Amino acid sequence: MSIITSFCARLYSLRRRNRKTECLIKCLEENDEISSKTSN
Repeated sequence: MSIITSFCARLYSLRRRNRKTECLIKCLEENDEISSKTSN
């Protein structure tokens, strides 16, 4: 997760970093849930 955070820090301002990271993590978690549901 720290890689994603540092990546966002470079692309966006520090103020927006946390918001973008939270969205990315949430999107990744949703994708994991979807992929695990389809694989079962």
